Amino acid sequence: MSTAGCTLQGSNDEEHLQNTSVQNITWDNVTVTVRDRRTKEPKVLLDGINGMVQAGECCALMGPSGCGKSTLLSLLSRRPIGAKVESGQVLVNGTHLSDLDFRSISCFVEQDDNLTGALTVSETVMFSSLLSNKRDATTQEHKFRCLRLLASFGLEEQAEQLVGVAFRKGISGGQKRRLSVASQLITGPKILFLDEPTSGLDSVASYEVISYISTLARRYNLIVICAIHQPSAAVLSLFGKVMLMSRGTLQYFGANNGLVEYYKGIGIQIPQHVNPAEYILETISTNFSNDQAAAIEKVSKLHYEWKSSSHAQQLKTAISTVSCNKESLGPALVANSSSRPGLASRILILLRQSFIKSYRDFVVYGIRYMMYICLAIVCGTNWLKLKSTQYYIQLFGSLVYVCTGFMAFMAFAYVPAFLEDYGQFLKARRNGIYGATEFIASNFIVGVPYIFIIAVSNSAINYWLSGLTPTTEAFFEWTMWQFFNVLAAESQIVLLTSLGPNFVIALVLQAIIMLVWLIVGGFIIMPHLMNRFWKFFYYWCFVRFPFEGMLRTQFKGRLFDCDSTCHCMYPSPMQSECKIPGEIVLQALGVKDMSMAKGVGIMLAITLAFRLASWMILLTKK
Repeated sequence: MSTAGCTLQGSNDEEHLQNTSVQNITWDNVTVTVRDRRTKEPKVLLDGINGMVQAGECCALMGPSGCGKSTLLSLLSRRPIGAKVESGQVLVNGTHLSDLDFRSISCFVEQDDNLTGALTVSETVMFSSLLSNKRDATTQEHKFRCLRLLASFGLEEQAEQLVGVAFRKGISGGQKRRLSVASQLITGPKILFLDEPTSGLDSVASYEVISYISTLARRYNLIVICAIHQPSAAVLSLFGKVMLMSRGTLQYFGANNGLVEYYKGIGIQIPQHVNPAEYILETISTNFSNDQAAAIEKVSKLHYEWKSSSHAQQLKTAISTVSCNKESLGPALVANSSSRPGLASRILILLRQSFIKSYRDFVVYGIRYMMYICLAIVCGTNWLKLKSTQYYIQLFGSLVYVCTGFMAFMAFAYVPAFLEDYGQFLKARRNGIYGATEFIASNFIVGVPYIFIIAVSNSAINYWLSGLTPTTEAFFEWTMWQFFNVLAAESQIVLLTSLGPNFVIALVLQAIIMLVWLIVGGFIIMPHLMNRFWKFFYYWCFVRFPFEGMLRTQFKGRLFDCDSTCHCMYPSPMQSECKIPGEIVLQALGVKDMSMAKGVGIMLAITLAFRLASWMILLTKK
C-alpha cells in the first residue's frame, strides 16, 4: 500500500475517529457476586464500585492479581462475566444503552493479539476498516485512513510487512500489540477497552504502546479504560486517571497526579526513588502476606479511608450530576449502525481476506496438499497396477477403503488454521463487526477450490498408478467422490473445532469420530453383520457414500478372471466362462445400487448439516 498522496487528504479522513457524541461513561455502586465452589455461599467479586471517565481521558485499572479488575473491565465492556450482578448500573452520557447499541460505539482489545499472520500490517487495518466503516467510502479513502492511523502508531515502515506466519518471521511483539489496537481503533469506537496491553512486553515496548494510545485518546477525544498490571513510573504517568482495587473493593479513583498525595494524606508515605504504582500495589495486596488476617484487615481499613475521603464524595457527586443531565446518543447510534456494510458485503470482504490467507499461509492448505500428494504416491506405489483377477478383488476394496478413510481423517490438519480464524471471529463478534453467518459462509466458500485441487491432484497420481478402470468417466467420478469426501470431512472439522475450540480437544474428537466412521463404513464389518446400535451409525457415516460410490466405479461392468481351474471365489453366473462380474462382488460387500445424483445429494446434505450445526454453535459464543 503506497503512502504517496496521503498528505493530500484533509482532516475528513479522521472524522470517523473523532468522538463528538460520547461525553462520559459512569458506573455506580456496582456489586457482583459468584457462588463459591467450596462453601456454596455467594462470594463478592466487586463491592460497590464507582467510577467515571470522560472523553479524552485514559484511565488505568490497577490492582493485585484477583482484585476484580478483569471482572470490572468485562462488565463495563458488556462481556460475559460468569457471575451475578447484584446492584449498580453502567451509563453512557447518563443513559443506559442496549448491548447492541453499546457495541456500536465501543470496542475491546484483548490481551491476546489474535491477528491473521498471513496479512500485512496495512491489510490488517484495511480489512477492519472495510468491515466496519462507511459502505459508501471508496477504497482510496479507506487506504488513506489506514495509512494515517498506522503513522500515528509508528507502524508506517512496517505497513507492507507480514504480521507473521509459520516459517516466516513477522513484526515484533510490541508492534503486534500496537497493530491490535490500531485494527480496533480504525472501526471508529468512542470508548476503547484494553485488557493488559503491556503483557509480555519489555519496558520500552510497554511505554511505546501506552504512549500511542494516550496520544490518540487526546487527539480524537476518546474514552480509554485499560486494565494494566504493575506499570513502570513512566507508563503510569501517561494515564490521566487511576483506579486502584483490592479484594473487590475500591481503594482509589481519581487523577493520576493526586495518587501520591492521597496516600500521603492517609498516612502512607511513598519513599523517594520508588515506583509509586509498585509500592502502592504491594501495600494493598494480600496475595503473599504471611498473616492473611492482618493483611485483609489492612485492606478493609484502607477501603474505609477511601469511602470517607473527599475524593470519594466528589466522585459520587460527579456521577449523580451526569445521571441528572442525560444527553441523547440516538442520532450518533443511528448514523453509526446505518453506515456499516451489509451482510453480503461483509461476506465478500471476508472471502477476500480468507483467500489471501489461504495462499500465503502454508499451514492452511499447503501442508494438507503435501500430505494428500504423499498419500497418493504411497497408495499408488503399494497398489501398483492392479489386475482384473479374483486375487486382486480384496486389493481393490482395500485401496478404496484406505483412500476414502485417510482422505477424510487427514482433514485434521485444518485445525490450526481454523483456530486462528475462530479467534478472529470471536473478537469480531464481541465487537459487533461480523457474526457467525458471514464467518461460516466465507469459510466454506474459500475452501471449495482448494479441496477440488486436492481431490484432482491426489486422484491424478493414485488412480493411474494403481491401474484402476482406465476410462475418463470412471476417473472423474472417482475424483468427484474424493472431492465430496474431503469437503464433508473439512466441514466435520469445523463443527468439532467450534464445539471444542482447542487444538488437543479438536484432535481427540476427530480421532474418536473417525475411528467410528472407519469401523462402521462398511468394509471392515459388512453392513448386514452389524448389530442394531452400530448400524445406526453406519447410516449416518458420511465416509460410506464415497466408499460405496468409488467401489461402483471399479466393480460395476468389470469382469474378474477366476483361477486357472475355473474355481471362482464368489458364486458367479459366469463361472462357465471363468469370470466373476463386479456386480457380484458389490453384492457380497453389501453395496446397494444407488444413483450418483442421490449419493451426491446426500453428501451435500451432510456437509451443509455440519456447517449449519457449526453456525448454531457459533451463535451461542459470547
